[in-house]
Amino acid sequence: MVNNQYATLISEVEKDVEGFINVPASQNAGQITYVQFANDPELPNVLDNYYLSPASIKSVLFGIYVDSVPMNIDGYLRFVADDVDTNITFGKLTPTYIGLQHPAEFDHAIVLLPNQKLKVKFIQATATTASVTQNVHFRFVIAPASK
Repeated sequence: MVNNQYATLISEVEKDVEGFINVPASQNAGQITYVQFANDPELPNVLDNYYLSPASIKSVLFGIYVDSVPMNIDGYLRFVADDVDTNITFGKLTPTYIGLQHPAEFDHAIVLLPNQKLKVKFIQATATTASVTQNVHFRFVIAPASK
């Protein structure tokens, strides 16, 4: 639907958002690194330590997966929604590989209202000797705030 020359979301749609884990060298197991997101599609190289739910849009995180194995590093994810710890820990990430016959599923739903932030902490399962990067995909349902 087009309204006043702007596109308007009128129903729910699924959206995959790619997160980037950049782990520096010489970190021990249990160390925490924030997953980074490109919140502005016009500035894809500018990464933030949070996912920002768009203005006037409700975002619901319902799935997580990786699309390549072997992974550079494996670990767990912990979620902070709008500065409130959700007490949800998910992982390890390797079993979420989308190419598996029965990948592990994220069996939670985290709801973000418009302009709320979701911080995702990556907790390393093993130590690193060199810096590594890993991409993780987050599946959201986005909907107008009124829904």
